[in-house]
Amino acid sequence: MAPSLSQIMQTAYVRITMCEKAFEQMELSKKYRNMYLYQVYAFSLVVVIFVIFVVLNYDMMIQRDKMPFHVQFIVMFIAHYPIALLYVADISFLHWVRYSKIRFKQLNGLLQRMLTTTPDSPQHKRVLKMKDEWNKSFVSSAQQKENRTKENVDTMRAVKQVHLELIKCIRTANEAYGVQILLSMTVSFVFITALLYNGYKIYWVQITKYEMRREMASIACWTLFYASKVFIINHMCALASLEIRDFTLQLIQNPLIFTACGFFTLDHTFIHGVIGSITTYLVILIQVGDIASETPENDTMSYNATNFTSANDIL
Repeated sequence: MAPSLSQIMQTAYVRITMCEKAFEQMELSKKYRNMYLYQVYAFSLVVVIFVIFVVLNYDMMIQRDKMPFHVQFIVMFIAHYPIALLYVADISFLHWVRYSKIRFKQLNGLLQRMLTTTPDSPQHKRVLKMKDEWNKSFVSSAQQKENRTKENVDTMRAVKQVHLELIKCIRTANEAYGVQILLSMTVSFVFITALLYNGYKIYWVQITKYEMRREMASIACWTLFYASKVFIINHMCALASLEIRDFTLQLIQNPLIFTACGFFTLDHTFIHGVIGSITTYLVILIQVGDIASETPENDTMSYNATNFTSANDIL
């Protein structure tokens, strides 16, 4: 039986607690305040953006003269609740990605500084102390004696162990958010394509300038909204993946890759693929739309030509 989402997240929190204890023993900066402020700012930004989009779409979706207030509220809530839910999930996932990026950067910096330290340096002793305490919990006494023979090996293994535990934690979180991210990226791709196609069709419709500006403003805002989701999520995942490839990939050969349930990798390559796919589908939709609009006229001309030929034959 596959583990539930709560069990997966509980496993991730247990692993993250172990990693945080190891970071405290190494006396690395925890930066809890910065992470908390980042969450507050991100949530505030989401609320502001969401309110702006609700206000922009209120006049277009609601007929104030024909709907009572409670009906207006229900319509707006049903239309925007799924969008808000997905956006909150995206922000939560980005918090885990940013946390991994910060911790990987600290470990990489620690490993690079260790290349120039001596066994007597305080930093070296802190890592050895952390390694000893880690071994007391997870490694047998025989392994402890064997590992203590080489201080440099012990130090590298200690950092590697923390590194591997951190990777397992972030992979567990990625697995937990896989369905939400897959749904978010799919919805964003479909909506961006549909919005751009609607914008193209509206541009060629004979309407007033005021209506044109209103329609285009709404399409531009929603396109920017979904495009920013695709860019920010994939950009943050790419930065976190590059951080681990920088130095420690040569040490442990264990790259971290963010995916949406294994369907595709979340990085800059996905952004390029989305842009290419949207362009392809737009061209196809425009061509199909043009053919469909020309068909009735061609059928009428063919019908008139047939009638004219039949009349000549009768005469």
